[in-house]
Amino acid sequence: PVGDAAGVAGVIVATAGHVDHGKTSLVRQLTGVNTDRLEEEQRRGMTIALGFAYRKTAAGPAIGFIDVPGHRRFINTMISGIRGVDLGMLVVDAHEGVMPQTLEHLRVMDLLGVRETLAVITKTDSAAPERVHALSETLRGLLPAAPLFPVSSLTGSGIAPLLGELDARAVTNRARSVRGHFRLSVDRAFVLKGTGLIVPGTAMAGRVTVGDSLRLYTARSGSEGVKLRVRGIHAQDEAAPTGQAGQRCALNLVGDVDRAEIQRGDMLADARCVAPSPRFDACLRLLDDLPFPLKHLQPVKLYLGARRLSARVYFLDAGTPPAEDGRVVAGQERLVQFILEEPLQVCWGDRFLIQDDSESVILGGGAVLSPHAPQWHKRRAPRLVRLRILNQEEPAEILRHCL
Repeated sequence: PVGDAAGVAGVIVATAGHVDHGKTSLVRQLTGVNTDRLEEEQRRGMTIALGFAYRKTAAGPAIGFIDVPGHRRFINTMISGIRGVDLGMLVVDAHEGVMPQTLEHLRVMDLLGVRETLAVITKTDSAAPERVHALSETLRGLLPAAPLFPVSSLTGSGIAPLLGELDARAVTNRARSVRGHFRLSVDRAFVLKGTGLIVPGTAMAGRVTVGDSLRLYTARSGSEGVKLRVRGIHAQDEAAPTGQAGQRCALNLVGDVDRAEIQRGDMLADARCVAPSPRFDACLRLLDDLPFPLKHLQPVKLYLGARRLSARVYFLDAGTPPAEDGRVVAGQERLVQFILEEPLQVCWGDRFLIQDDSESVILGGGAVLSPHAPQWHKRRAPRLVRLRILNQEEPAEILRHCL
């Protein structure tokens, strides 16, 4: 169960881009599904919550779409939706061009490790060709390696080539490794009449099978979690005997838990997985253009999986000498410890992002190195050497250095 076997192919795509640039209309054109399911979203014509849609390819693998809000007020929702995806689809209005949220969403994708992207110019049916050409050049400057698709969701122009690209990626996408114990960050929970409790989310690691026992870690569950049994699985919008890393899964669960106790960001995990901890060590990359320096032990908002919570940043390494008041300059990669307001279940390699405590500015992002960090003697030289060894992408390389 903790091997490195590959799973089925397929791809999870998240939209990104400024508000009212046509992300939801594009997903509807690609899938036939209106991801604005809330009455308020339909009335206002603006995405508020995460939306989900699926498309089956002719070859079999499915494409899962996560449609995120574009408005600055809902950046927290966007961050929770973009994690763990295979492909980012940047959507830009041919008339308005690159806007503030376009750039902020690009930054979020970069910090959360979304390496594969493509760009889509929408509303080309009512834009002059020279305008589309100029915007294409701008986007090639922002995303030099990304394929570019001018489309119109109204007329369908350009949709076929985009679908061809997505279908090809679903077939050729290297299936994500399922090594490690199963973990799923919860998006939401609801009760379906005649079925029971349903918990959807994106699987972060491992594989789960009908009949397996899992632990649900909530704000009230403590370090032991709540024991639940998997009665049914929908993976990529189809009933399945298993679900695994890289798939959108909805689990039908049985156990002693009330739906009202489950919040977005709670973690479902194999019982053998690491328990929640009030602190973890990480590698943090600070942005080059911070509007203000970050202080030692400064309060921040931390986003990991679908969870958002308050934390303090404890700088472990010396890095560039800080200012006299303890501030740390921008543009650095630092070893840090996050001291959390409540315990959180994390594992090595989990990607995170931080904002200032008022949630108005993105400060940086990085990856978890040590899930259970010590409270005392955390700056000892041997510990820092070990953390630097852990700050690599391949476990085999880490083991080689340790040996």
